Amino acid sequence: MPFRENEKFLPFFFADTQQEADGLLKKYQPTVSLLASKYARYTGLDKEDLAQEGFIGLARAARDFEKDRSDTFHTFAIYKIKDAMKEFSSKQADNVKIPQYLREASRLATKLRKIMASAGLVQENDFLSVWEHSATCDKESEVIKDITAIRQMIKNLARRSGTSVLQLLERAELFPTKMAELDQYTVTKIGESIIGTHTSTEDSLIHQLATKKSIEKMKEILTNDEYQLLYEHFIEGKTVRELAPILGITAASVTVKIHNIVSKLQKKEDQIFMP
Repeated sequence: MPFRENEKFLPFFFADTQQEADGLLKKYQPTVSLLASKYARYTGLDKEDLAQEGFIGLARAARDFEKDRSDTFHTFAIYKIKDAMKEFSSKQADNVKIPQYLREASRLATKLRKIMASAGLVQENDFLSVWEHSATCDKESEVIKDITAIRQMIKNLARRSGTSVLQLLERAELFPTKMAELDQYTVTKIGESIIGTHTSTEDSLIHQLATKKSIEKMKEILTNDEYQLLYEHFIEGKTVRELAPILGITAASVTVKIHNIVSKLQKKEDQIFMP
């Protein structure tokens, strides 16, 4: 069985007794193998390596599951198995080739999940479950406009990529959830996107951040929402008019938000560019 330094598992890895451990392994081995095959096909990573990580996720599920809080171990186990594989994929990011349309699908689905979770409309982490629940939301819900807008974007993306919404979300759900977070690729692309096309102080600062590779320091300054707005505007090229319905504010307010975020970075230039 795979080993993790400084991480404790149950006496027989999957369970307290050898018999229970063998039973759990036999039951979930086909599931782990199937998920590993999917991840391998879409990421190019080794299937056996992914399967080993999946078994670690299963062991974590057996260790962390609390029977008094839930009786659905299977759901919990699948979540842990996928999470372990995503963790491994994230660490192997340099070897994972993620198409841009899947990056976008993951970002949109994650945004949809956050909106629905904040409104108490859904608890599931699975993209497909979130999608299904989003179709049944109360039309009087305060967030229905945001939900409708994102659902339409996902439908449009599926059409452009030549696949169905369900297939698109299934593939997007396989990749690390952090892939749209701040990383070297993202900040570099921000810089590339404004070279030779913009000369404003805001764009100049973003380019400086890219060339100076101050990723970690930016993470400490920006919130996830602030970074996401910069990402959508500078990298994906969304106009303030396109961003306005997603944020639930006017286009003018989006412009102000972007300006304020960049101003926030400008005030921290010494900290960002500190050796």
